[in-house]
Amino acid sequence: MPERTIRLYHTSSEPIRRITEGRFGAWLFFALDPYQMHAGQTNYLYRIDLPANEVITASSLFYEDNTRLQAKRLEALAERLAEDVNANTCLEVDSDTAYDLIGEADNLYRLLSDAECYEDNAAEVDWRIQLAAAEAAKILGYRAVEVTDEQGTAYMVAIAGKKKAWGFALVRTD
Repeated sequence: MPERTIRLYHTSSEPIRRITEGRFGAWLFFALDPYQMHAGQTNYLYRIDLPANEVITASSLFYEDNTRLQAKRLEALAERLAEDVNANTCLEVDSDTAYDLIGEADNLYRLLSDAECYEDNAAEVDWRIQLAAAEAAKILGYRAVEVTDEQGTAYMVAIAGKKKAWGFALVRTD
């Protein structure tokens, strides 16, 4: 039986010749459907065929069986995220709340609303929460994590070193 794959799309305003460390490290955002990133400028649409067994949903991250080493790494990740959220927002969160943010059981904007505060950098902090979900997926042995944001469902994929194997290819230029 052939391995099930998920076809995903990534749009960039620049041609991608190689994956380097960027805003999200070696992770790129993908979607199930092609999308246009910037109206009125050139967009490069790429696609990959990702093995389905290498993807985990953010909401499933903490329901996985894991080793003690993985558990320690996840705990350290949650503690770092709690420190980041506390240092960059008006919130005071603990590692349990950080786990909830990473696993999408709660979200930053609800916490900010409940605390009746607004942060100009909330989007940046929220991206780092998504990056923490990607790092949790990596700790558990996955290459991608399905996350939810204001755009809907997105996939963060650790693409470095896998471009060819997954058929990362330019589909079209608009």
